[in-house]
Amino acid sequence: MKKIIMKCLFITCLLFVASIFSCDEGEIACSDLLIEVGQIETENECMLLNVDLRDNYVVIRNQTDFAAVVNATCQTAIDFSEFDLLIGRIGLSNGLISIEYEYTRPCDTNNPQLDIIFNLNETTVAPDVVYNALIPKLRASESLTVNLISN
Repeated sequence: MKKIIMKCLFITCLLFVASIFSCDEGEIACSDLLIEVGQIETENECMLLNVDLRDNYVVIRNQTDFAAVVNATCQTAIDFSEFDLLIGRIGLSNGLISIEYEYTRPCDTNNPQLDIIFNLNETTVAPDVVYNALIPKLRASESLTVNLISN
C-alpha cells in the first residue's frame, strides 16, 4: 500500500513539474534576436512594378489580396500558409543606398516588430521606394509593429 501511495505522489509531482514548464501549443516563442526575413525579389526573382499604396504599408496574408494590391513582373510562389508579406511604398527625402530589415519578437511584449531602415545618401534625388518583407505567418488576431527609420 505504501508503495502505491509513493508511486501516486511521484506521478503527481512529475505532472505538476511538467505543467509548469510546458508552453501553450499556440504560443510563439519570443526572441530579442533578429529573425531572418525574405524579400520577393530575392526569393522569387520577381520585380515589383506597382503597388497601390502611397506612404503606407499593408500586411498581405493570402494570394487573392496579393493579386489585388501588387502588380509584379512574374507569378510569385509565396507560401501564405507559412509567411505573410508586408509591402509598402514611401517617398524618401534623399537618395537610397540600401534597405535593412530587422524582425524581432521582443520578450517584453512577445509581439512581432519589424524595423525597416532606409540608408540614405546625400543626393537630392527623392525616390519613391517600394519595400517588402516576407515574415513568419502572424496569428489571425496578431498585429505587427512596423517602424520606418531613415538613416
